[in-house]
Amino acid sequence: MINSNGQAAPSRRLKVRVGHSYGARYNTQPATPFARIVTGALTPFARIRPSWDNFTLIPPGYDLIHSFNAIPVFGSTPFVVTFEDYCPRVPPDRYNRTAEKVLTRMLLSNRCLAIVAMSEYGLRKFAYQHRSHPQRERLLSKTRVVHPGICSARGTPKPAGDRLKLLFVGT
Repeated sequence: MINSNGQAAPSRRLKVRVGHSYGARYNTQPATPFARIVTGALTPFARIRPSWDNFTLIPPGYDLIHSFNAIPVFGSTPFVVTFEDYCPRVPPDRYNRTAEKVLTRMLLSNRCLAIVAMSEYGLRKFAYQHRSHPQRERLLSKTRVVHPGICSARGTPKPAGDRLKLLFVGT
């Protein structure tokens, strides 16, 4: 089967698990002919201890995991992780050297297909977080910036008025 980009498409639909590490909605494309998207929270450890939101457990049976902030620590399923500022998620206010080492090892593994920063700021924070890591360049080579987006309601910008109005929606 050939997809709309002229590339060979998978012979079967992939089962992709996507989710987040905290109570926020996670944006996904609801339907695709190539994948069945399964959404939901990924971090059962966070219920025990909120600072453990950087680990995730996913049951077997998925072809790909795409998580937000949480890194799958067990299994062999390939994964992509999207993050805002720290990856692995061990910010200074709750730093844990052991967790950072284990999770960074997971990011360097062949299971980790990509590390997605949501902004240039996130990429800079990630680069700084790993500034002294011996495999920093390998981590950075897996990292891309993909800005979160929304579907545009208009095809062209509104004409400029006398006043500039900005709307920010976020958590």
